[in-house]
Amino acid sequence: MADRDGNGWVRCRLGHRHWGRFGAAGMLLYAPAATSAPAATSAAADEPAADEPAAATADGEPRLLLQQRAWWSHHGGTWGLPGGARDSHESAIGAALREAAEECAVPPDAVTVRGWYDDDHGGWSYGTVIAQARSAFRVHPASDETIATAWVSAPEVSSLDLHPGFAAHWPELREALRPLTVIVDAANVIGSRPDGWWRDRAGAALRLRDQLAAL
Repeated sequence: MADRDGNGWVRCRLGHRHWGRFGAAGMLLYAPAATSAPAATSAAADEPAADEPAAATADGEPRLLLQQRAWWSHHGGTWGLPGGARDSHESAIGAALREAAEECAVPPDAVTVRGWYDDDHGGWSYGTVIAQARSAFRVHPASDETIATAWVSAPEVSSLDLHPGFAAHWPELREALRPLTVIVDAANVIGSRPDGWWRDRAGAALRLRDQLAAL
C-alpha cells in the first residue's frame, strides 16, 4: 500500500493550483453549545494566547475547532480547518481524521462523522468531513504547520482572517450545522409495521423513538 504519497502541487481542469496530488480533505469538527470551552492555545509551550479567539460563551451556538496556519505555509496566518493532502490509498474521511490528529491532537475515537461536503474543481477535490464531538475537549498545536488552535462559536467564525478556501464555503457549511427538526407521524409509522405493535403499543413507541435518536 502506498504511504504518504499525496504531497505535491497539481492543477485542476479549471486551471487552479492545489496542494494534494490525489485531492485534499479537512475536518469541520463541532461541539454542541456549552457554557464554556477550553482556551485557545498557541504553539509556544502550549500556552494560552491573548491575541487568539476567546473561549466560547453560552450563546446557544455550536463551537468549531479551528487551526491557525503556520506563517511559512500557503496562506499562512489564516484560520481554517485542520486538513491537508490525501494519500492515494486514503478516503476523505481517513485523511481528515489523520490530519486533525497530526495538526491539532484530535483523537480519532473522540469524534463521530456526520457527513461531508465535496468541493469538486474537476480532477481535484477538497472533501470537508463534518464531525461531532460530545464536548469541546482540550486541543493544542501538534505540528509545525499549526500556530494555534481554538474552539470558536459559529457566529464568530466570519470575523476571523479565514483561509480563502474555507471562507468561500463557510456559508454552506454553516447551514449544515443548523439544528434540523424532524416531525414524525408516530401513529402511522408504528401502525404500518406488522411487528405485533398492537400487543405492546408503549413498547413500539419506545422502539421508534430509539431508532430515530440514532439517526
